[in-house]
Amino acid sequence: MSTRCTVHFGVGGDAHGGEVIIYKHYDGYPDNMVPLLQRFLSREGEIYHDSRRNDPSYLAARFVHYLTTVDDEDYDGLGVGICATDPGDIAFSYLVNNNGAFTVRDVYGIACV
Repeated sequence: MSTRCTVHFGVGGDAHGGEVIIYKHYDGYPDNMVPLLQRFLSREGEIYHDSRRNDPSYLAARFVHYLTTVDDEDYDGLGVGICATDPGDIAFSYLVNNNGAFTVRDVYGIACV
């Protein structure tokens, strides 16, 4: 069974445009997502030549692009979506604030990294 998750961009603070939620259909465990988010957030300004962390829509779009083209994963992009709210089938949510820091929310109470 796939481990589904969401990544919330623009959590807290004064995010321009409100929060944007990206759904990832598989590999949502913290063992995979924490290093993935760390790689993305540490390279985002370098790859895209600026950092618009105050605009969650830009950051979320860049994350989807990073997943499907830049990162080491062989990712086809079919398991990625944009959501208005968390779907009922997710196990983890990753909450990314405007400064690029993030926290992990475990939906089922499983120990997180």
